Amino acid sequence: MSDKYNRKRRRAYHRLRTGLAFHRGKRLRFLTLTLAKDSENDIHECFRILKERIRRLTPNKLMKQDKDGFFTPEKMKLYFGKPEKWDKRIKFEYFAVNVSGDRQHMHVLYFGDWLPHAWLKKVWKEITGDSDIVDIRTTRAEVDADKSLASYVLAQYVGFQEGDIRFQMSHGWAWPGMVRDWKREVKKHTKQERGMYKVRFDELLQDWSHIVKEKKIPQKCLIID
Repeated sequence: MSDKYNRKRRRAYHRLRTGLAFHRGKRLRFLTLTLAKDSENDIHECFRILKERIRRLTPNKLMKQDKDGFFTPEKMKLYFGKPEKWDKRIKFEYFAVNVSGDRQHMHVLYFGDWLPHAWLKKVWKEITGDSDIVDIRTTRAEVDADKSLASYVLAQYVGFQEGDIRFQMSHGWAWPGMVRDWKREVKKHTKQERGMYKVRFDELLQDWSHIVKEKKIPQKCLIID
């Protein structure tokens, strides 16, 4: 394994784990998008179009597109809460990853609203023109163990496949300026020892854990003297 590959893997692990910790206590959803075997589509471009469609979506728009009568008032309340929330946009804070040599699959983890499997299949087929292969699952419980979950996800979705790890995330996967804050902390915990610069990772990760917890505190709960 090249140093470049390992650096990208560590970077993907950090961004993934930070988002999982930031959203701790919420239900996580796993979405896998697949292209047909001989498809000439670019899966990253197809995912970009899907994201735009989801961002424009509201529960009421979903109900209007429902031709099979699945969305009864009871089910709308079950999946989306009170009716006054049905005109608000669907929440979709994601981390997406694949390997550059894998043109067929995009693995997406997201926190946010439930999305109907039938709707995802239909829209994915409209976007790709040749595939409606979509898998979506939800964790049984809220996210708690971000460290082990991040390791599991990368092992399952990336493993030791050849090619560069490619990942992307939404602005709300963590907080604005998260990458800048991380670089600042790395610099802070980098010390010169015997003519070499070394990062004190134990201290760095401990401090970073505290920072993530502070960022999770709602602004209305902060008390300013």
